[in-house]
Amino acid sequence: MLVFVAPDEAQMASLNDAVCNLLAWESVVTEKETLNLDLQQSNLAQQRKAKADETVRTLIPEVWRRVLRPEKVDADGTVSWHTFHLSSSGKLADRVSQRLIQEEQLLTTFGPKRMLMVLDSYNLWRDQKHVSAKQVWEDLCSFLYLPRLRDRKVFLDTIKQAVNRLHNETFAFAKGLDEGAGGYTGLSVEGDSDPWITLDDQSLLVQLEEARKWIEPVIIDPPPPIIDPPPPPPPSSQRFFGAVKVDPERLGLEAARIADEVLTHLTTQPGVQVEVSLEINAVLPQGLTEDELRDIRENCSTLRFASFDFEQE
Repeated sequence: MLVFVAPDEAQMASLNDAVCNLLAWESVVTEKETLNLDLQQSNLAQQRKAKADETVRTLIPEVWRRVLRPEKVDADGTVSWHTFHLSSSGKLADRVSQRLIQEEQLLTTFGPKRMLMVLDSYNLWRDQKHVSAKQVWEDLCSFLYLPRLRDRKVFLDTIKQAVNRLHNETFAFAKGLDEGAGGYTGLSVEGDSDPWITLDDQSLLVQLEEARKWIEPVIIDPPPPIIDPPPPPPPSSQRFFGAVKVDPERLGLEAARIADEVLTHLTTQPGVQVEVSLEINAVLPQGLTEDELRDIRENCSTLRFASFDFEQE
């Protein structure tokens, strides 16, 4: 993932002054014999140098706080730049990573259904029944419009989760192609408690419908017939409603969890009708600038909000 960290121009002058002060005291300490400093003066110069060094170290995280992240909506879109400010505490790399994770621009978990959506939406299958797993990983690392995973382990864990499920509805994994039989070697589809997943030139992600063609059918003796089975009981619950508050800083992550853990169970029956709406209420003690008001209105219109407005307290 590519991001840039830039200094805050308003605070750069203070850092420049602090660095000049540090260099000046380093010069005094280095040339103390040439300057004919006595012991007391030499000790004072050492103290001033240490204090100047501490000041520079304190200012650096306060000045380097602006992060620039390139992004694209789709393959044909233009690159735009998203900027945000960091907190001034902690190591720079840790601060950047934590902020990207909070904004779901750096994913520590992915999930099989989300990966399948990416494979289908952006045709990472390349119009084939299978695709190199290594190629998909390289795609995720290369294109700005695709989700950014923290590391390769997140990608491999997602594949393991898919083939580990008893009723997999996403994709399968194969160690390679069986050139002789025309199928796949090391095919894992579902219920594999200990799958061997790796990224090499042979490993493949396989579309589920294609993978099931190469699974040997399991012959099970038919159960004895049931005479006069009792009528099924009427459904106990035919309507569901729910409301939940979510952390606005983790909206995307929590929405994905709700989709995986609730909506999945509600949309499996034929004829089901599900309606999901998102309501936003924000109280802004300091108000909004005209630019912020304009941006919010334009974004709401683009996202097809049914209604939105601002009002005075």
